[in-house]
Amino acid sequence: MTLLQVDSLSSYYGDARALHDVSLEIGDGEIIAVIGSNGAGKTTTLRTVSGLIKPHAGDISFEGMSILKMPAHRRIELGIAHVPEGRRLFPQMSVRENLLMGAYGASTWKSRRSLIDEMCDLFPRLRERIGQYAGTLSGGERQMLATARALMSRPRLLMLDEPSLGLAPKIVKTLFTIIERINGEGVAVLVVEQNVQLALKLATRAYLLENGHMIKSGETASFLQDEDIRRAYLGV
Repeated sequence: MTLLQVDSLSSYYGDARALHDVSLEIGDGEIIAVIGSNGAGKTTTLRTVSGLIKPHAGDISFEGMSILKMPAHRRIELGIAHVPEGRRLFPQMSVRENLLMGAYGASTWKSRRSLIDEMCDLFPRLRERIGQYAGTLSGGERQMLATARALMSRPRLLMLDEPSLGLAPKIVKTLFTIIERINGEGVAVLVVEQNVQLALKLATRAYLLENGHMIKSGETASFLQDEDIRRAYLGV
């Protein structure tokens, strides 16, 4: 079943057109990767799906219903969670308070205490840091917290923007193992990742964006065998 459908999406930053007729879809329980160089439109795609950017043209459907005119907070309530590039935590708030912000205003607010326990089971380091200011955490801990905060709304679709950025390889491996575990529990994942090899190993299907245009889509195996992609993105 198709969970998210993006049709012929065009978006602008000011007068600059960032997305040109972009289409993609993700099925229930899938992991999809969007790859491309800096400025290709990957972050704009996620921000448009989550309602932070209003598109100029096109449509976005979730579970068969158009959400194009729906504000960002309603999209969260529907089941779309977005972990932005740079984590965007509240540095002067504790780990616990940041987690609570993930459930605030959502249908999960009544379950917030049990959800915090679940997040601390999923990310044990957060339990150790629960009363600490988010601004004092390491980069890996901040990414864990940002991901856990998004999961506090019990999403159907988790969108991750550059989750490995600036992290040590050991932390990246741990984080991606947890992402696979989350997916195994039925959460679809849409990941934007500059570490193309890592993204293609994680996902089953992928999309390639270049200069705001979607130029290739398909099984990740076909991406790994494509000589142009291997030269441009995998260093082969």
